[in-house]
Amino acid sequence: LAAVERSSKESLAGREAEDIYMPAQCASIVAWSLAWLNLRQSKLFAVLGELAAPRLAEFKPYEVTNMLWAFAKLQEWNTQLFSAVAARLRERQKW
Repeated sequence: LAAVERSSKESLAGREAEDIYMPAQCASIVAWSLAWLNLRQSKLFAVLGELAAPRLAEFKPYEVTNMLWAFAKLQEWNTQLFSAVAARLRERQKW
């Protein structure tokens, strides 16, 4: 994981989260897999939350729940992601 983190940092250096594309399904699978394996990677979870929050509309419901489960299982906190999910849920209640 250290090599992946180092490689990711090098390839993403100087780029904003909005410029980075990771399909919703991939972000969800990465988070779920790390949690299932009980591998707490706080830096990676911070990036996943930052990437996922503005793109929640692309996520299928099970991908959102898998992502949230992973954050909860590993006790990772991401205000940006959790606030975005809460806002989406409030929007759905308005219909």
